[in-house]
Amino acid sequence: FQRMWIQRKATYMFFLLKVLVVLVGITVATNGASIVENGTTISVKSLSGPPSEFLSNRLPGLPETSGDGSNILMLEKRTVQLNNNDLRAPSSGLGGSVPIRDERRQVNDFPLTSDTGFSFIQTTNQYPHFSDAEIKHGSSTYRYDSTSRTISCDGSFTCDEVEANLELTELSSSPGAGVLVFSLAQTTTTAGTWTLTTNDPDMRSVRPGNEASSRGSTVLELESMIVFEDLTLDTGLELDSSCRGNGNSFCPEPTYGLVEDGNVNLALSVSSLENDHAQTLDPSKESLDNVAIEITDIDEKNGIDGKGVWHRQLYSGEELTASSDFNIRRDGLRVISLPSMQKGLHSVRIDASVDVEDRGTVKRTLFYTLNVLPKDYILDGTARSFMMEDNQRLQIELGLTISSEKEKNLSSLYGYAEVWSVDQEKPIAWIGGMTHPVKKSRNGGGVSLIIDTRWLSLSNTVGDNIALRNVRIQDAESFVPYDQSTEIVLQLPSDIPRRRVTKETHEAILSDDSLYFGKGDISIPSIVQNDNEVNLLDPEDQHRQMEGIPRGLLLIHGWCSGRAWDSWRFNNGPTREFQDFDRSRSHFAFAQRIVTQGDNFFSEDWSVIAHSQGGAAATSARAYFNSGLDATTAGCPIQTMGTPYQGTALMNLYYNVGGVLLPQILGEISGFCGPQFDMTSLGSALWQSSIPSSVRNDVYYYRTQHRQPSNDWQKLQFWRWKCDIGSYLILGSDDGVVPARSHLSGANNMGLTNSECHTNGMKYDDQRDNNARNEIMDQCSRPPTPAPTPVPPSLTAGCHAVEILQSVSQLDVSVDASSSYPGPGASITSYTWKRNGLSLPQTGANIGPFTYYEGTMYPSILRFDVTVKDSSGAMDTATCFSYPDNWLNGIF
Repeated sequence: FQRMWIQRKATYMFFLLKVLVVLVGITVATNGASIVENGTTISVKSLSGPPSEFLSNRLPGLPETSGDGSNILMLEKRTVQLNNNDLRAPSSGLGGSVPIRDERRQVNDFPLTSDTGFSFIQTTNQYPHFSDAEIKHGSSTYRYDSTSRTISCDGSFTCDEVEANLELTELSSSPGAGVLVFSLAQTTTTAGTWTLTTNDPDMRSVRPGNEASSRGSTVLELESMIVFEDLTLDTGLELDSSCRGNGNSFCPEPTYGLVEDGNVNLALSVSSLENDHAQTLDPSKESLDNVAIEITDIDEKNGIDGKGVWHRQLYSGEELTASSDFNIRRDGLRVISLPSMQKGLHSVRIDASVDVEDRGTVKRTLFYTLNVLPKDYILDGTARSFMMEDNQRLQIELGLTISSEKEKNLSSLYGYAEVWSVDQEKPIAWIGGMTHPVKKSRNGGGVSLIIDTRWLSLSNTVGDNIALRNVRIQDAESFVPYDQSTEIVLQLPSDIPRRRVTKETHEAILSDDSLYFGKGDISIPSIVQNDNEVNLLDPEDQHRQMEGIPRGLLLIHGWCSGRAWDSWRFNNGPTREFQDFDRSRSHFAFAQRIVTQGDNFFSEDWSVIAHSQGGAAATSARAYFNSGLDATTAGCPIQTMGTPYQGTALMNLYYNVGGVLLPQILGEISGFCGPQFDMTSLGSALWQSSIPSSVRNDVYYYRTQHRQPSNDWQKLQFWRWKCDIGSYLILGSDDGVVPARSHLSGANNMGLTNSECHTNGMKYDDQRDNNARNEIMDQCSRPPTPAPTPVPPSLTAGCHAVEILQSVSQLDVSVDASSSYPGPGASITSYTWKRNGLSLPQTGANIGPFTYYEGTMYPSILRFDVTVKDSSGAMDTATCFSYPDNWLNGIF
């Protein structure tokens, strides 16, 4: 009875424990494998690599985090509200006779550092109503007249095509919105101070429909900027880069500070573009005249209303100095220390004026996006380890302090650490990958990383302790670090295997993929099934997901995109289209959906051809998750076109412009989808630090750019070569969205094609419609055709001696030969004949006629032997005799 009671008590306790686990949503670790009890999961990789990759995995600093910089100078935003019965008198332009009221006029001076072209760009919400504009330098005057919608040079003369250009564009995706681009060529401009004067347009002809209902007033909104073709103002996170260690010497990573109340430093610099490569100018030859900074927060959930991103101002200043809230150090790079910020996405706008030796004054407006994390996960400096059940891998659990806000909503992390031998002070390997925290107490928990103990054997590590250095945990969606630790010492378990590596086993270990990617038995919660999203696949594609095709090609679209590829162009095997149309996803969320759909379409393996952000998401899928993409034997597992691996200036603008008009330019391209941090300058740099070299080797990326001028005369008309309005906002060559210099270091650069743009509707061909390139990509995305099973060559020959008709003394002799061989049939190469044992000179398949009646009373019986050979080397022989039918039938 006592034994029965104890057994029942144990059963009840085990049942209650299971109920508790399910209710609380704990991730249980059993023998080192993470098993999520509630919700669906996705299999993740346990990444690792040699010490030689330490540097490529370090968090990025300058210049990586600076992106493309800015070539624009933002001017004052104009909002005009007038009652319909109180409209002002029309203006005939800045040079007309009608007086211009002061409140309608805006005057801006701006410096030009060289004899190079620039553009005045203005957006409106009431197309075609723009400001009259006058641009002056010295005695030269250039005007845009909003009434006649024409431009004039030197006062009143129509501009020549090599002097200036005017573009007026109504945005199809935003009714009423439009863009004006007034460009001046290099032959027209000279270095010095220029003056732009704008005059608000006549309001009497403004179309109805954009009215404030409370007062019945018509609202006209105008945003203006100057876009330069020479220098950019750059900013990026300034980190302590004095230590630039390598795989054999320890170099601690600097702290990022992108957490609540953290310290963030931005460095300002000026760059020029030479041969489409940004070159940072010597900081010692620059001096900061003044700088104004404005920081606003971005409400991603409620900030998108079809017009752009709403902002709320947090900090601002004019000509800030060291005594202001923004601490500016004037040593070297001119570092700006920002005040502590609360959690969330923040827009940083910097208006700066910098004097550059031998160049003059550079005046630019720069936008930068910061993602500040809450203090949800903090490394507590502890770690423990235990062997997994395969007795080969070691699970390392890092201690965490978890905020109370995250107790019931734990989110996935990306973890990273460099493993060092404490006793020998030498590097062993790096480890990393997607992981999920485990809650263990009220404020405590852990997060696990995996190391294959063969790394310890390869490095001949001895001793009972290892050191985890440059440890960091990052948000899986943005890759912003939650916390970092310089070093955590870990005691190895007593049962860790100590294997000796021989010369023979060394190569076998290094060629084993499980050393670098794990064994596919670790998982984290999937966000695909857990976010209650609607299945966006077409009914036909839903059916195709059940076909069970072994292998094929997955075509992937980009950010906020509809169907991107014509599947009929890729017909060298089964092809399916990924579908998550018109969505803005992080690379992490995008990648999970790629894995889910790819594995549903193809039962064994698949390769990828991806456009725009889809390329970065597919690279993420290969790096973080286990799927059929890993098993493909295609020559090019991942091929990408127009992917912003280093971000794009357009995304910085989309996040950071305080108004609602300039985002409409970007909305024309994106369809007003929400912005995405992973494609900003900082976000893309952080993401790249999580992509190991072993994955980059599988990526083949293509780029295109607008048409290039073929001579100096054509270069003057820079506006002729732009793909789209977005090209004006990107200095250098681009495809209308992505800079041509957007590379993924360590991947396979497949080249740069001219006269192709990012999407359709731009000036040149859509980069996705190049049939010749698509065919090359299609062929490389397929597994190589297996060699046929060797078939021994065979040859069959048959000899025939046939009497010639109407003759009693002659016959024809011929041979029928057929040859079989793999592939096209082998051809007959030779015939060798003998008659009655004697060689004949004839070499054909037919050697008649022969006389068989040779003057005797009875005809001779002749024997013919033939040897036949073909091109495969096969040989056969045949024999035939002459038995003339007439003789046999008793005619003689």
